[in-house]
Amino acid sequence: MRPSPSTPADPEHRTTARRRIAGAGVAGLVLALVTIPMLTLLILVRLEGDGASTDLRAAGGSLWWCGEEIRPGSQWASLADYGMPLVEIPSAGGPSLFPPPDWMPWPEDAAGLRRIAGFSVGWPVPWIGMTWRRAEGGSGWPPFPYDDENGSQIEAAAKRMRTLDPTGRVFIDDVGLFLNVLFWTFGWFFVALIVQWWFGPSSGDRETVANVVARPRS
Repeated sequence: MRPSPSTPADPEHRTTARRRIAGAGVAGLVLALVTIPMLTLLILVRLEGDGASTDLRAAGGSLWWCGEEIRPGSQWASLADYGMPLVEIPSAGGPSLFPPPDWMPWPEDAAGLRRIAGFSVGWPVPWIGMTWRRAEGGSGWPPFPYDDENGSQIEAAAKRMRTLDPTGRVFIDDVGLFLNVLFWTFGWFFVALIVQWWFGPSSGDRETVANVVARPRS
């Protein structure tokens, strides 16, 4: 019996299937690169805070008050110099010795700074952010960490980042950006593949695409 032209083993159909898969991959990457900044901007516009939790942190031989609020798609931290050097390890029940948040770039020399703050945003993982530093005391930005009961600080940080506050420093988390690109590329890849599956190829091509995707690589 002569094999049907839609047989999965047909090299022509396999080539077509691979092209469709490659096309879905390219479409997934392009859509991911569009989705990531658009979603990030949406979070910045709609962000509402609840209020930061406050504790003590240790960095560079100094103690810092730290107010931190972590929300889905965003994170904020504000630190103020405690005014007392860290000369010995506190006893049990004393202030914690957790370092500043590891997602926030910390200055190499923070000895001359009174307040430091950071904010980052992105979903599913924050990938871009902004930091602020203040050498003098008094009121002003960044704010004191223990003065945030209603989430106004993270909301103000989102607004400042949205308007590209000239007093802040933009940073990009390479790992966070990679994870976002990976997540959205795979998500859009499967969406594009499903669209092709139902609206593009014939029934024989559908079976071939499924076989190429499901086949384990040697």
